[in-house]
Amino acid sequence: MPASHDLSGLMKFLGRDEWRECFEAVFNEHFGPVLEGEGEFEDLAEVLGEHWTNALWGCAFEDFLTQDFEGESSNIVDEYLKRRGWKESAQSRAYMAALRTSVMSLYEVSNVVPGSSFVARDLIRDSEPITVSECSATKTLKQWDRLAARIVPVMGKNIMAGGVLPFTPQATETLFDGLRGLFGKRMQKSYLPSETKSCRRQHSCSRSHGYSTPSEGRRGRGCRTPMVTKSDSTTFAFPSGQA
Repeated sequence: MPASHDLSGLMKFLGRDEWRECFEAVFNEHFGPVLEGEGEFEDLAEVLGEHWTNALWGCAFEDFLTQDFEGESSNIVDEYLKRRGWKESAQSRAYMAALRTSVMSLYEVSNVVPGSSFVARDLIRDSEPITVSECSATKTLKQWDRLAARIVPVMGKNIMAGGVLPFTPQATETLFDGLRGLFGKRMQKSYLPSETKSCRRQHSCSRSHGYSTPSEGRRGRGCRTPMVTKSDSTTFAFPSGQA
């Protein structure tokens, strides 16, 4: 796994008190409705398995990296690169900066080249299909699979970030039903024609309790400790803590 996509330094930075509180707020947006009265986050592993529980955690973390909060240091990626970026390689800095402005969307897979790449067509936003460089995942991906993911440009290549969720046809229709409920006639079956920052947050596939819940207030403190690894490109090593 290339060290160029290792986020361990950024994860250590998350251990600072001000960022733990912010992460807790995003965590609650993703998992609060599911966990309310039903136990702890770790309990999800008994239902979903450790792999998918960690994948959901990774989606929440990547969502957190895109968020702006109140205060002088409003975004953790910006602040980390300002204070610690000199410790990172050029590729790591480029990857973090790409995650900071990334959007999670739903993609249809085609033209899979095992061990090398695939073509991704965005089913939510009106954009041209793109070629994604990916080694491990392409060994199992099949034509017309659907994935919720963040695809980011890094130094001339498009790569998938760590939080990746497969979508069945039924899950896809559930997502589109939710989007049509939010956007009404503006929602076309294959894409959303306009894209503002607030609009992107509303239709983000990364909301783990329904994939389309808008962001709400920032509050709470604490974080948790699973490990998330996505194929050949990204490793998340989460700092210890408690939510």
